[in-house]
Amino acid sequence: MTWNPARYHAWYESPRGVWMGARERRLLLDLLAPAPTTSVLDVGCGTGYFSSVLADAGLRVTGLDPDAAALNFALRRDPRITGVRGDAEALPFADTAFNAAVAMTSLCFCGRPEQALSELWRVSREAVVLGLLHRRSLLYWQKAGRGSYQGARWDQLSEVRAWAQSLDPRPVQIEARSALLLPSAGPLARWAERLSGIGQHSERLPLGGFLAVCLRRPAGEWHSLGAGAGAGAGAGQARTPGLRAGPLSAPIDTDRSGPSDGWGRADSHFESLT
Repeated sequence: MTWNPARYHAWYESPRGVWMGARERRLLLDLLAPAPTTSVLDVGCGTGYFSSVLADAGLRVTGLDPDAAALNFALRRDPRITGVRGDAEALPFADTAFNAAVAMTSLCFCGRPEQALSELWRVSREAVVLGLLHRRSLLYWQKAGRGSYQGARWDQLSEVRAWAQSLDPRPVQIEARSALLLPSAGPLARWAERLSGIGQHSERLPLGGFLAVCLRRPAGEWHSLGAGAGAGAGAGQARTPGLRAGPLSAPIDTDRSGPSDGWGRADSHFESLT
C-alpha cells in the first residue's frame, strides 16, 4: 500500500495522537527553551508536526527530510516552514547556520546516529535536542521489532553520551527527560504519567518510552538561545547542489529518488501504540 502523508498526519489529530503529541511537545520546548525568532533546523521533519510546534513558539523553522512527498505535505500544510530535501548524515548547510537543531524520533531510523548527531552539532550554534525511542522502557518490551517498529533502533542515554564524546566542542551539559510511561493514552496511562512524574530527569525515571535529550554548547561561544542570531531559518549556505528549498510556492520535486539512508517515517512508531 502506498504511504499517504495526509493519512499518516491525521493520526496526530486523533485523541491518542493529541495527548501523546502534547507530552512530546512539552519536553521538546522545555529542553530547548528557545527565545522568539530563534532559527531551528528540524531534521527528519516528515509531515511537519514538530516543525509546526516550533513555528507556533515563534521560531524560524527549516524542515529537512529525504522523503519528497512528506516534505511537500509539510510545506503545503504550514507555509511558515522552509523545506529542504536531504540526508541527516550530510546536512547541506554551513557550520553554525542555525541557533539549534532537533531530530524528533528520526535518528531511530538512521544507520549512523553518531554521524547524524555530529552533523546536527556542526550546524547548530547553541543546542541540539534529540527525541528517541527509549530502550529502558515498558514500550520497548511491548513493541520492539513489531509492526511499525520493525527496523527502528532503541537507544538510551548512555549511548547518546558515547556519541557525544567525538563532538567538537564537547557539550557542557547533557540533559535528558522521558515521557509516555504507558502510551495507550487511556485513563490509566494519564494517571500513571501524573503519578510517576514522567517528564522529569530520565536518570531517575527511566521507564518513559519517549526519551528527549538536550546537548548544549559552551556558553562562552554564543549567548542564550536566540541572542545574536543573524541567520534566519534556512539561511545557511547550502553545501550540496541540487537541493531545493522554499516555502509553499516552491514544492520539492517528487520524481527525484531520495538518498538511501535507511530512514523510516519520523514518529511512525506512535501510530500503532496500544
